[in-house]
Amino acid sequence: EWLRQLHAAPHPRRHGRVPYGGPDMVPLGLLYLAGALREQGLSVRVLDCPTTPDADAQLDRILRETPPALVGITTFTNCGLFHAMEISRKVKALCGARVVWGGVHAMLLPDVSLRDEPTLDACALGEGEGIIAALARAAAGGGSLDSVPGLAIRDGASIRSTGESGPPELGRIASHAWDLYPFPTGGRFPMVTSRGCPFQCAFCYNTALRTGYRAAPLERVEAELDRACQIYHPREILFYDDNFCVRKDRALAIGEMLAKRGLAWDVDIRVDGIERGF
Repeated sequence: EWLRQLHAAPHPRRHGRVPYGGPDMVPLGLLYLAGALREQGLSVRVLDCPTTPDADAQLDRILRETPPALVGITTFTNCGLFHAMEISRKVKALCGARVVWGGVHAMLLPDVSLRDEPTLDACALGEGEGIIAALARAAAGGGSLDSVPGLAIRDGASIRSTGESGPPELGRIASHAWDLYPFPTGGRFPMVTSRGCPFQCAFCYNTALRTGYRAAPLERVEAELDRACQIYHPREILFYDDNFCVRKDRALAIGEMLAKRGLAWDVDIRVDGIERGF
């Protein structure tokens, strides 16, 4: 069974805002979901609007010529949010597919999202690798999304959760679908080796999500690093981990992997994660 899915990343500059990480931030979340769908034998496309010059025209063509059963859209508050709304309305007008928002905005503000955008069918309340295949099949069947955990959906005039889905184990999720994004050769290559953070900084979304800190096995990290080097020959690895130095022994081990391959690296950490000689 092949079900067509489309995952879209809105353009952050459409309404004059630039997201955290800059306008060229790779939509790794969508690529991981694409990998999870492929692992289940499902068909998927990723449309990254910031790197696609004719994104609007491509979206129109996809929706008219190969209409998907499900369209997933990543969302950040104030960064491409209005474009996400435009995409949602276009999807409903041209093909009537189910529209689901994910990303930080949808996870933290599902009630607001469903209230403000009537074409939206559901919001993902957490990381989606564990539920995306079930969501795709439910959307293709045309029935209720009640059976898919980890969503916020409408229930008459109110909004409710379909239950907990739980965060995925990073050692078991599919690798992100690298071929669906135009990664440059010899440039910066993004990786995620851990998710979440054990700290409770007031300004950070992790404080609200409360998914805890989880790390992928070092063997998996090294295997993905070798694959990236073989295919893209990067000069630098850009880590999207929420807090790279939660475990300093692990950070040092990854640093040694990079040093052996002559790679520069860029990470996000708390300021107290740096020590002299580290």
